[in-house]
Amino acid sequence: NAVAFILGAVAAGLTAIWPRTVLACVFGLVAGAVMVVPLIMPSLIDVLPVWFREALPASFEWRLQIWSYTGDLIREQPWFGYGMEASRPLNGQAEVFAHGRFHDVEALPMHPHNATLQVWLETGAVGAALLAGGLVALGGRVAAAPRLSRLQAIAAAWITVVYVSLIVFSYGVWQEWHQGTLALAATSVFFLAAKKSLR
Repeated sequence: NAVAFILGAVAAGLTAIWPRTVLACVFGLVAGAVMVVPLIMPSLIDVLPVWFREALPASFEWRLQIWSYTGDLIREQPWFGYGMEASRPLNGQAEVFAHGRFHDVEALPMHPHNATLQVWLETGAVGAALLAGGLVALGGRVAAAPRLSRLQAIAAAWITVVYVSLIVFSYGVWQEWHQGTLALAATSVFFLAAKKSLR
């Protein structure tokens, strides 16, 4: 939540200065992350120093193990993935060191707790490319809307960055209640329209 708030505030601040440009860039960066993050995540985790990982809270270390395990599964079926909601049966066992001893944990509890990894795991590169393309198209359409007000642009950037942060670090991408929250937040942006369009 703290990361989402900070990143959302940065995005909102930049959007206040360059509304259309930053808004388009936000969607473009998210689309790029969908395509790239799952491919480089395991390598990034492998190069983390041992002292750094040992200093992490147990929940953080567990998250890194989930992401590594998911990355290995993605490499086994990269093109089309394992199918929707396949995360549950793909679970395994892992160990997390905490409070002076090792604890048995699930290697993939319910979902990868990272939206980009979940999209690749369940729909593969094809699904990820479709999502990335949809995000770029949506971002371009929103940023180019003729009657877009500055306040609407700021709100749209805030909502996008906060939502993406939450599903990249925590929640599952297909959770209906979370998507409903996004829909409600996005709908509220329409009420922030101005009489004069943003130039």
